[in-house]
Amino acid sequence: MSTPHLAPELVRLLVAQARERRRPLTAAELGKAVGHPAHALGEPLQAISRHCEQLKLPDLASLVCREESGAPEPGWRPGLPPAERLVSAWEEQARLWAFEEWLKYEEVILRIQRLG
Repeated sequence: MSTPHLAPELVRLLVAQARERRRPLTAAELGKAVGHPAHALGEPLQAISRHCEQLKLPDLASLVCREESGAPEPGWRPGLPPAERLVSAWEEQARLWAFEEWLKYEEVILRIQRLG
């Protein structure tokens, strides 16, 4: 499934995860939830991050972490050194836990469907 088709489903699952204030998900858990291997999530998660940033929303993709370390996936903010990526992910997760305007993420879905 391509980014325009998979990303909206990922947005909905990640919003549900953040709203319930659970814990981050591993890529394997998220992939299993949408019926795709973890390695297929990179492009859709990057699109989600890009649109969250453009809309100044907390980055939903920060909830996807590595199973063995809890650190963000390597493709999330790849320009940062690993320690900074970890702190940045924690900051984004804190923003998500405090966020309450969940309908704004519908704009992320619309943008992905329209622009990819």
